Amino acid sequence: MANRRELKKLIAQDCECIQFVCLLKSHETKADFAEIMQILNDVFEYQTEAIRRVSHANVGDKKAVKAYFNALWAYVEEKRMDVLKRIDALA
Repeated sequence: MANRRELKKLIAQDCECIQFVCLLKSHETKADFAEIMQILNDVFEYQTEAIRRVSHANVGDKKAVKAYFNALWAYVEEKRMDVLKRIDALA
């Protein structure tokens, strides 16, 4: 498993890629500016929350840590897919 610093960097890089895709999609489709800004704000909130969860993970009991990071991964996956679906739906 990666250390916390690497996980934070990966989350930040993932969010930067999502924001870039959103901006490219908005340029292609001339989507509503307010909708684009809402998506970008949601990506920022998702990034902040995911990094906060990585930073405040308890270390010690291996089973508890594994369960915590599995739940964190489920959160990241859910939020990421939600944002990508919204970007794909931009018209």
